[in-house]
Amino acid sequence: MLEQTLNGLQYGVMLFLMAAGLTLVFGIMNLVNLAHGSLYMVGAYLATAFTEKTGSFVLGVALALPATLLVGVVVGGEHAPGLQRVFTQRTPTSGRKRSAVRDVVER
Repeated sequence: MLEQTLNGLQYGVMLFLMAAGLTLVFGIMNLVNLAHGSLYMVGAYLATAFTEKTGSFVLGVALALPATLLVGVVVGGEHAPGLQRVFTQRTPTSGRKRSAVRDVVER
């Protein structure tokens, strides 16, 4: 029973962190960024690979944390500036769309 409780707590915390990251990015940049899930996937893969290589779960996770950070920094630093420029471009009609939505919401 304790193991199930801890598994549920761990899963809930993971979902909270992913949702909080999505909410913060969307709230600040008005852009939906789905990279958090892929970063969790890379971390899980690296933790599994390091655990198999070392034979120790704790050592595998300890090695996977900085490796995942490094992968995120490299990939994010490489792709983020170009993608951000493309996705945050203003179109001639973007201001009119926002004001139309604002008019509907305020009524």
